[in-house]
Amino acid sequence: MIEEKGTILEITGEGLALIKTEKNEACDGCGSKEICRSVGESDMVVEAENPVNARVGDEVVFTVAPVEMLRAGALLYLIPLIGFIAGVVLGQVAVASLAPSWNADLLSAALGFLFVALAFGGVKIYTGTTARESAMRPKIIRITKAAG
Repeated sequence: MIEEKGTILEITGEGLALIKTEKNEACDGCGSKEICRSVGESDMVVEAENPVNARVGDEVVFTVAPVEMLRAGALLYLIPLIGFIAGVVLGQVAVASLAPSWNADLLSAALGFLFVALAFGGVKIYTGTTARESAMRPKIIRITKAAG
C-alpha cells in the first residue's frame, strides 16, 4: 500500500472525509485522481473512506492500493499507445486497399492521432464512471495526531 499523510478538512455524511495533502509525482498516474482536487501549486484535497472515524483537524495516514496505480498507468499510457498503433495500421491497410492513390503515411498518421484522441476520451469516460467505486477510493488507516 502507498501511504500518504494529510489533515481532515471536512467529514461528509456518507462515511467519507476530505483530506488536504501535498501533491506529489504519484498523483499524475493515480487511479483515484478523479476524486481529488488541486488546491494551489503544492496541495490537493482527496476524498477518502473514513473507517477510523477521524474528525475535522485530525492528521491522518491514508492509503491508495498499488494495483490501482498500475491500472491507472495502463489506462493512461498503454491504451492510447494501442490506439495509435491500431490507427496507423488501419491507415496503411485502408489506403492500400481502398484508395491507393492517396498518401498512405499521411492518412496513417491522421488515423493514429484520431485513435489516440478516441482512446483518451474513452479513458476519461471510464475513469469518470469508476471514480466513485470503493476499490479506487483512498482509505484512512490511522490517526497520527488528533485535533486539539
